[in-house]
Amino acid sequence: MVFIVAEIGVNWDGNYELVKDMMTNAKRAGCNAVKFQAYTEDMVKSHPEHNRLVKSSITKFNVEEINKLSKSIGIEWFCTPMYVEAVDFLEPFIQKFKIRELDGRPLLNDQTSDLLERVLRTDKEIIVSSQQSPYGTKYSKHPKIKWLYVVPKYPCQLTDLDFRKINEFDGYIVQSTLILL
Repeated sequence: MVFIVAEIGVNWDGNYELVKDMMTNAKRAGCNAVKFQAYTEDMVKSHPEHNRLVKSSITKFNVEEINKLSKSIGIEWFCTPMYVEAVDFLEPFIQKFKIRELDGRPLLNDQTSDLLERVLRTDKEIIVSSQQSPYGTKYSKHPKIKWLYVVPKYPCQLTDLDFRKINEFDGYIVQSTLILL
């Protein structure tokens, strides 16, 4: 089975009409789900697009509206939490979590972090991005974790890709589109 996810991320600019259109178009295009991001204002304070990023983050104040839109359109949504508290307000609404490459690195060394521990305790599916194969780690065959091959460089060039170990992953990310095989 192929599971295709459209990355909405920061592209909705905090505009509910725009995100509704994006979700609807993703559904019409055959996507199985859409993905967002949750981070704090402090995490993006020095980013040149700070205001845009803050408006686009999933928070405890907009999570119910995003969930309502998703249900009305009939498309699954999930989120990349970048801080522990986000897991708490996301958990009632989503079926899976996405862990970005940076936050998933401890798993490759058979370690965790506060964020990973909290997500693991939810007992929900976890999608972890990694450029490095998880093969041989204690988390490589974890029943709740799916591993996606990614080059954490946006946009990446074809010369950045190395698919020699792709069979050690459950899927891959192509220019911000998640594909689980």
